[in-house]
Amino acid sequence: MSKEATMTIRVDTDLRSSFVAATKRNDRPASQVLRDFMRSYVELTTATASSQQAQAAPQVISQRRQASEAAIASVQLEGFDVPADTLAESERFIKGDIEFSELIARLYEQAGQ
Repeated sequence: MSKEATMTIRVDTDLRSSFVAATKRNDRPASQVLRDFMRSYVELTTATASSQQAQAAPQVISQRRQASEAAIASVQLEGFDVPADTLAESERFIKGDIEFSELIARLYEQAGQ
């Protein structure tokens, strides 16, 4: 079921007049052209965001891996072993399966066991 909403915008009078005239020349209602512009904009920005996330993913994974390896090395330099379940949770964070706050919560949970 389609829900409709009204949007009120302020534009320069000359711009509005030129826009309405252009839509009339193309035998299209101005409201339909605006809806088409809105759909195109949403598609464009969604595609751009997905592309940016895909490009950022390897960099984020690399940064997470470096941070994780540094933390593990620090723990080992103190003379402690890092449990396998901690390493597994760290790997889940690196891959992006869980966020940092969830990783920390899980590590505190493991430490309490």
